Amino acid sequence: MSSFPISRAFLRRLFLRGRKGLLGPRPSLQGALRAAQAAWKSRRADAPLIATLAVTARCPLRCGHCSEGGGQEEMPALMIERAVDELGSLGCPVVALTGGEPLCRADLPALLSRIPPWTTAMVYTSGVGLTTQTAAAFSRMPNLLVCLSLDHEDPSEHDRRRGFPGAHAAVMRALGLLRDGRCGLHVSSLITRDRLDETALSAFARGLREKGVSCVQFFEPRPAGRLARDARSGLRPEEGLRLGALAREMNKDPRSPWVVAYPALERPGMLGCCGGYSRLHVDASGCVRPCDFAPLSFGSLGEESLSALWKRMRAFFTAPGSRCMVQGNPGLFARERSSRNLDFSSLLDPRSLRSPVPGAWRRCGEQGYRRLAAGLSLAAAADFDS
Repeated sequence: MSSFPISRAFLRRLFLRGRKGLLGPRPSLQGALRAAQAAWKSRRADAPLIATLAVTARCPLRCGHCSEGGGQEEMPALMIERAVDELGSLGCPVVALTGGEPLCRADLPALLSRIPPWTTAMVYTSGVGLTTQTAAAFSRMPNLLVCLSLDHEDPSEHDRRRGFPGAHAAVMRALGLLRDGRCGLHVSSLITRDRLDETALSAFARGLREKGVSCVQFFEPRPAGRLARDARSGLRPEEGLRLGALAREMNKDPRSPWVVAYPALERPGMLGCCGGYSRLHVDASGCVRPCDFAPLSFGSLGEESLSALWKRMRAFFTAPGSRCMVQGNPGLFARERSSRNLDFSSLLDPRSLRSPVPGAWRRCGEQGYRRLAAGLSLAAAADFDS
């Protein structure tokens, strides 16, 4: 089964993505070839499809759902550069820099420029601390997707959830500085149970399209930070499916940005849990983990190569999981999160963390995740012309 079926339905989807601004404002033949190259490399069965690097744990915000913990660790620039180079060799099509708040680093534009132009570079940020100089540097990067965190349309409520007065204003200012640049603009939004209002979410997304946002990513809470003690915030399975149905309707609407509803996509019949299987995370101390919410260390970049650590993790997680490993083991990870990473070697059986996706769905999940990563690559690389 091809990752890019040439069919009428696929062409309709491609046309809709173009209308929503997900193919870049200035498509070029060279950009399309670069995107195809990245997509082809990502077909390797053992390639990580999305890698996130927490370049710093420092952050002025105090978000209740934070997985990093607000420490002071900062990944050395040489370690980041080496990791980016190894990810390129592995064929990883999407590399994201996160934190903490990555804007706490003055060298962030230089770190992003290390990512090859045919690879999708992403930065997840609150927008707090974005200077006009950094915004100008971001605006010159056609392979960059800036993903701003915005959890509520009401400024005071967003500020409350983020634990920082002025957090909403920082996002709006960042959108204004970046909307006319060559970088893409995404928004990530945490959907708690009290936000499951279809009318309000539709209006929220359409308002962001008017500000230049091409894609909105809906996430659900994980048992991390203060939310580890608040089971009421998490979504029930049927609520995740409702969010997925809303995303499908919004994606038919040309007034809306493209919407990705992860609570629906990550169910067993779609992507499943791909932490450690198709994605990896490096925390600010250099520990390689399946995802940012699972403090399960497979080793440190200070001691081994990323390629060796990825190979070890990929051998441990041989298939996508039927559910989030952190949601399935909240007590285990809650104990470890406060002090250190749990060493994977203490868990002899991967089934203690993950129930594999049923065989009938595994191929579907793998293809879905590859399409997701390839779509991000196409969005960022389509107008690469330098």
